[in-house]
Amino acid sequence: MRKVTAGCMLVAMAFALTGCGGVKVADYTKDTLIMEKNNKVVEVAVEDYSAGQYNMDDLEEYIKTNTDTYNTENGADHIKFVELDTSNSSSVKLGLEYASVDDYNKFNDTELVITKSEDLATTTSFIDASGNTVTASEIAAKSGNYVLSVTPEEDVDIKAGDKVLYCSSNCTFSNGVVTALKDQPAMIVYQ
Repeated sequence: MRKVTAGCMLVAMAFALTGCGGVKVADYTKDTLIMEKNNKVVEVAVEDYSAGQYNMDDLEEYIKTNTDTYNTENGADHIKFVELDTSNSSSVKLGLEYASVDDYNKFNDTELVITKSEDLATTTSFIDASGNTVTASEIAAKSGNYVLSVTPEEDVDIKAGDKVLYCSSNCTFSNGVVTALKDQPAMIVYQ
């Protein structure tokens, strides 16, 4: 999803670890963020490498240095390798697990924000899975849910918690997955 994602794939190869966390990256066809209830974030990056436009050694060194430095400075296991899938010769799929939203934000220089639904104060319009419009005040009246706010740098699928309830109307919502569009602020309400 970011310039470091390509290199992360190479570091993952160097670590030679295999699946954990219940995520099978081979099942994903697009970049996806999975927001888990325990504040962990799983990132699945799907990169096209059919043109071979990278230097493997340079990328491996860059990412290895960055992930090692991050884990050293912030404590071991803040970023964990989940799985690497190279079964398709034109793409590489990598899963990384971040110990927290803060770790994801800090490592990727981005800003995912999670708040409680009862604190929602916005004029954003929302839709439910059926496409029905729901107001922010209606959502705020139902306590106990979470709101994820993000402005992705590229289109990304997002799975959140046990169940996605609503998303901002500038997203698409199908089968519990929200697609947030590049450079468009998105809000997702989930349990």
